[in-house]
Amino acid sequence: MLPAGGAFGGFNTDNFACEPIVKIYGDFQRVRLSDEGYGALVGEFGAEKVTQYNVKLDMYIESHGKDYASHHATIKKWVKEDALKIPGPRPSARADKLPVKVNRFVNFKQRDWDYAELYTLEREYLIYDLNKIGVHLGN
Repeated sequence: MLPAGGAFGGFNTDNFACEPIVKIYGDFQRVRLSDEGYGALVGEFGAEKVTQYNVKLDMYIESHGKDYASHHATIKKWVKEDALKIPGPRPSARADKLPVKVNRFVNFKQRDWDYAELYTLEREYLIYDLNKIGVHLGN
């Protein structure tokens, strides 16, 4: 039994903070996450995505020699940033410098055509042109 006040063997145990136990993840053993942090990430994003970002963070730390204060926060930030990115091809640098062409004729509704009436009008126009040059068709 411990004496009152937290004194044990001449040491005051009141000043010792208990840090959460962290587990090491990744091939290079660089990612550190507590059980609570890992569980929160899995609950929010799913185990597959957390594993994917653990590997990504592990490789990034190993290849760049950079470390982060909180691997939990880094993974959460990366997942949210990647979710906001628009998939598809990236525009080239030159495309930004070219003027944007706007098609003025796309923004209105096309009317429905009466094709029988168009056929009649076209026939009358052709007959008129033929009559002008002296060719007469029997109607």
